[in-house]
Amino acid sequence: MWCYIRAHNLQNPAKKSEIVCDALFQKAMGGNEMVTMYSMNTHVGAHLGEKVETPEAGWPKIPFLEEAKEAKAAAKEAKAAAKVAKEEG
Repeated sequence: MWCYIRAHNLQNPAKKSEIVCDALFQKAMGGNEMVTMYSMNTHVGAHLGEKVETPEAGWPKIPFLEEAKEAKAAAKEAKAAAKVAKEEG
């Protein structure tokens, strides 16, 4: 949805949390001419199927997302270590 919003310049430049709906987007947003990025979820939910409960064992992990989390944590640790080294002189 955000790709469509950006591609069609629907975000209100004066108030970034507002989306000014074009004719096609209005159909998905319940006929509203304007929605907020927060109220969009309500409108999108109306087009989705029934709610699915989280499995007892949890959702399976997605490998590339787990790798990204690990890489981000490693980068954060490296940045902290560099800061300490710089402070120690």
